[in-house]
Amino acid sequence: VCWGANEAEPNEKKQVLRVFAASEAFAALCCDGSVYCWGDPHRGGDMRGQAEQLQSEVEHIFATGSAFCALKASTPSGRGAVVAWGDVLQGGRTPQGLEGVRHVYSTRGGAFAAVKEDGEVVTWGSSA
Repeated sequence: VCWGANEAEPNEKKQVLRVFAASEAFAALCCDGSVYCWGDPHRGGDMRGQAEQLQSEVEHIFATGSAFCALKASTPSGRGAVVAWGDVLQGGRTPQGLEGVRHVYSTRGGAFAAVKEDGEVVTWGSSA
């Protein structure tokens, strides 16, 4: 059960593993590795543009004040992918070609930092 600005329930009931919060939206990581979100559609409550990528293999979700980033399972080649959604000024747009991610860090101020397998750090979102 959910409520708020974007309160439509998913078509099928799924078991939730964990819920993550931005300032005005929530994202639920389901036991099957899929994601469901609700709340302000401009601040992470609407993931329709990335829904296909968030149907499976999500291991963890990170949040800024107005965006989310999902870390997907590594493939046999070891390349973890990330999928971001929400306010683009707060990190809601995934950097082009970002793969091989080992971990993601987030700030409430609107920035994400991804640590890649080779040790490179890629940042996006608010520079403040």
